[in-house]
Amino acid sequence: QLDAATLTMAGNTASRLAARGGALQANSIAIENGAGAPSRLSADGVLSGNTASDMTTTADSVSGAGGLASRTSRARAAANALVLHDGASVDASSPWLIAGNTARGVHATGGTALVNALAAYRSAALQGSPVSIVGNHGEDIRAAGSGAQALGVGSKSNGVLAANGLYMDGSGATALSRSSLLVAGNTARQLNADGGRINANALSVNAQGSVQASHLILAGNTAADMRSEGREGTVAGFAAFGKGIGQANANAVQVLGDMRAASLQLMGNTAGRVHATEGLAAANSFSQGAGGRVEGVQALLAANTAVSTQADDGSTALANSVQADGTLQGSSVQVMANQGSARAGGHDGLANSIRAQKRGRIAASSVTVATNQGTAQQGVANSVDVAGSLQGGSITILGNQGSARDGGAINSVVGSGRIAGSQITIL
Repeated sequence: QLDAATLTMAGNTASRLAARGGALQANSIAIENGAGAPSRLSADGVLSGNTASDMTTTADSVSGAGGLASRTSRARAAANALVLHDGASVDASSPWLIAGNTARGVHATGGTALVNALAAYRSAALQGSPVSIVGNHGEDIRAAGSGAQALGVGSKSNGVLAANGLYMDGSGATALSRSSLLVAGNTARQLNADGGRINANALSVNAQGSVQASHLILAGNTAADMRSEGREGTVAGFAAFGKGIGQANANAVQVLGDMRAASLQLMGNTAGRVHATEGLAAANSFSQGAGGRVEGVQALLAANTAVSTQADDGSTALANSVQADGTLQGSSVQVMANQGSARAGGHDGLANSIRAQKRGRIAASSVTVATNQGTAQQGVANSVDVAGSLQGGSITILGNQGSARDGGAINSVVGSGRIAGSQITIL
């Protein structure tokens, strides 16, 4: 247990660091398994004004008889970051500030790159602890897969990159509860994940992670030139589809588990050239996974700009949009005064829109799409797409402008799903 009134790491510089087969840390704090028991951090914390550059770490393996790997290491590069691992937790009422940090040229092969970020893995928890990630800059950050495991997940080609955000993953009840998260004024450029996922200026809750009774704000962030390439078929024995592999999230919130009694605001963010070759590309957007449930959530997406958001290989591109793959119930979603365009194969590009996927369900919720400007090429803009079901809710589409071509739809309610007991207004 680390118990202190205040823990501060400020004004440090680290450069030209290299490691093979392990974790490489610069200007960072890692709270991991201590003597077989979960570790606890009891301190108000500050990571500010630090600079890290030219860091490289590579996974390593030693082969045994017959070419079988007898020992495999994991690569992790952490720059200006707080890492919670193996059940580690932060005490309630312990605020953390990650601000004004810079990371350039951080590369992890066969693992994870964490820059200007808070990362929680394997049952790690943040409860009642406000987190602010403000005014950080990340540039030329790369995470590439290899034959090694990445933080114990997958067997090949899983590179995870998290910059200027909160990233939660791994088995167990990884949780953010009774907390506030502010991600504001951050910049991320030239990010690449080969065989994995990118999360920039974002909140990403993967696997069985959950968000409960928390207030989330992503505002005034900029992300540009992001590319994620997913090549892995399985992750820990499960299909990669829907697990976040190959995805690119810019100024976005992605919850693959549950989110309850929370508020979410994405405001004044800018994203350009966000590209996912085999997974979801999301810019200034909120996506919810098939195995999860969003209940009692107030979501506002306002005054965001997304240019050139693209997904390949039959995947979805979201620009200033909301997508529910699971259940969205008892919630309010407002998409207002955004500008954007999205490109994907088929009709899977959404700009300033809301979609319930085929297995998705929106129930007893109000949806408003107002005063947006969007462009739809095959996909939809300023619209609500019901491929699943909408029950007992209301839809208002008001005062939007834009254009549609090649079979696209604009300012509309579309889809082949089921709408029952709902009120729809289009003006």
